[in-house]
Amino acid sequence: MTDEQTCYRLAGWMRLVPGDCVGIAVFTDGSNMQFLPETDDRLRILEFHPFFNEEGYTIERGLPPGADATAYSVGSGVPIPFAKGGLTIIADSGGGSGAFLEGQERGDPTVKSVVEIIEKAETGAFEQAGLARKEFDFYSRHSTVFLEDPVHSRYWIELLKRAALDAAALPERARSPLRAKLVLIIGEWFKRFRTSGDPALLLMLLREVESLRFVSRAFVKMRCYEIATRLLAGGNHKDLLAPALAKKIQKAIPEGLYYYEVSAKFTNQTNRTDRVTADVDLLSHMHGMLRDGDRNLDFSTALSAANLMFGREALHPDIHEHATMIADQLVERIERGVVSYTLRQLEDLKTMYRALVTLRQMMDWKDRSDSAAVALGLSKTTTALMEQWLKDRV
Repeated sequence: MTDEQTCYRLAGWMRLVPGDCVGIAVFTDGSNMQFLPETDDRLRILEFHPFFNEEGYTIERGLPPGADATAYSVGSGVPIPFAKGGLTIIADSGGGSGAFLEGQERGDPTVKSVVEIIEKAETGAFEQAGLARKEFDFYSRHSTVFLEDPVHSRYWIELLKRAALDAAALPERARSPLRAKLVLIIGEWFKRFRTSGDPALLLMLLREVESLRFVSRAFVKMRCYEIATRLLAGGNHKDLLAPALAKKIQKAIPEGLYYYEVSAKFTNQTNRTDRVTADVDLLSHMHGMLRDGDRNLDFSTALSAANLMFGREALHPDIHEHATMIADQLVERIERGVVSYTLRQLEDLKTMYRALVTLRQMMDWKDRSDSAAVALGLSKTTTALMEQWLKDRV
């Protein structure tokens, strides 16, 4: 790696062809080492690379008077040596083509070549050509992502991630259009597979594109909403409430699916092609889960669903009213059951009590994560008795 503080001086120039020609500057740092410069598209020196001339190029040592006294370092404009009529001339690339042409024969082929080099640096032509080469190389390496249809597979998502990381390493002028194309490709992938894709793959792609900051929070919200409502429509509660997906949805939509839907329908936050148009009645599904919980005396699914549906907000009044009706019935059954019971009935009472605890957690939304803080609606005596039975595992 070049030390940016080190100064280098011309030691000669590399001749590539006989006769009048443009060459490459050869530098020394004062030791016996020789160096060749690496430049950017504006002909500024980026680095000095050790040069051992293993290929045996001709090195011209005859320089114009004083040419070997000028100091160069990283960031300096690179000198352009050329031969004309048997003499070595050093062109200052940093001075511009106009300054170089003063005193030069404008019609000389070698002078024209030097002017062309300097003008291409001045006008950005080298930069444009470099960007074109980088884009061509990029598309060649990532043709599966950019030139073929999206594929529903982990491998394709990995290819997309590599393309995104490679794009991020490109200069801004090349990166911006590629980034825009990647966003379109991501959108097309979701459009194709959001209704039929594996939820795990949908989640995987969401995580990748979000970590790369390629999409907006609104995009992530919309995709999470689509995944959730699609799973609800298919009755696939297992995948919807799986910890990884549920956690992602809750993080993306902390206000809950229901309130997000309501908000999105009555604002202009979503564009015309990405508007929330639910094919699923969220409240009807919530009522169905309550009925299932009542029938099976297990409200764990309803509790998890409520966290997704209503997030950090209160239950919808209709859902709260339904849950209250079921809870009141459970309270009555438990209170009546503790008065006189058989051993077999005791197990039923325990099951009802656990169901009541879960249901009350769901209803008391501020304490939804803490069963100890929930008011069950039972008498103190019954509550203490039930807790003792559960503890003793009678």
